[in-house]
Amino acid sequence: GGYRYLVGEKGLGYRWGPWRGSDPHTWLSPLMWSASPPISLPRLVWDSRPGAPEVLSDYDDRAWRVVPTGGQLSMDDQGIHAGFAWYRARLDGAPTSVTVVCRGACDLFLNGAHFASLNPPPGGGPVTPKTLPLPQRHLRADNVLAILVEAHGRSAAWDLATEARGLIVCDLEGGRTAGWAVRAGLIGERQRQGFYGYADWALVDGTGAEDVTWHHCRFDLQLPPDIEAPVYLALDPLPTKSYIYLNGVLIGRQAPPHLYRRRVWLPDGVLRRTGGNELMVAQWTRGGEPGIGRAHLEAGMVLQWHEQEAR
Repeated sequence: GGYRYLVGEKGLGYRWGPWRGSDPHTWLSPLMWSASPPISLPRLVWDSRPGAPEVLSDYDDRAWRVVPTGGQLSMDDQGIHAGFAWYRARLDGAPTSVTVVCRGACDLFLNGAHFASLNPPPGGGPVTPKTLPLPQRHLRADNVLAILVEAHGRSAAWDLATEARGLIVCDLEGGRTAGWAVRAGLIGERQRQGFYGYADWALVDGTGAEDVTWHHCRFDLQLPPDIEAPVYLALDPLPTKSYIYLNGVLIGRQAPPHLYRRRVWLPDGVLRRTGGNELMVAQWTRGGEPGIGRAHLEAGMVLQWHEQEAR
């Protein structure tokens, strides 16, 4: 019968088998094909909004989970096993510094101002306490300390698998906290089937701070059915720590300067090859300037299906 074959660049090859036209000694018959046509990808037009209202002093956290006095702060103790967790506490007294033990990346904010970023030790080593002075220029009569923490899930190493994750200790010098409130996830994420990681642009109302900035765009694709080509989101320049969602699914996280890629594959099955698509990028600025730069779509090797009828 007939057959189908997938090719890229223009070329010449051979097909093996006892087909009409094949060499009777080798069963090889010549096969020629033309180059695959280029595909056209739309230009991305981005909209950006700040998405960290949790750092602001007047943010309403009354619906958050309350940690009992003397209770454990770790993410697992709060029922959060991966992703982000926000911690907020009102401060009493005249605090001068804060000592933090945190397993995972975290940022600290005083009355809405970012004043420190901490990173976990390389290789998952032991976590040591960090004492940080509170910026006196941001202190007021009523003070709010907010901490954003990220955890990647359980470690595969046997000796680290049961270690507490997230914020473990937070002690104040010259003051104390009036209790902690905790919530999982970023503004812009929503819960489905018990898991965070599905993005919803309607949840980002733009009233927060830029310490987490969301970037959003919609685009239409019309890829021919006989074409196979991977589609990538090319990040130029690479934004600071960022999380990429395609049609509501978290497909990648970027953490420069290590373990990063400037192109992120938009996976088939999540990407709609014909019709509308939605991209969202949550950028954790960590004290830097937010921006999506010249993020655009790129195609990988374009392959085309050819059909040969039986002769």
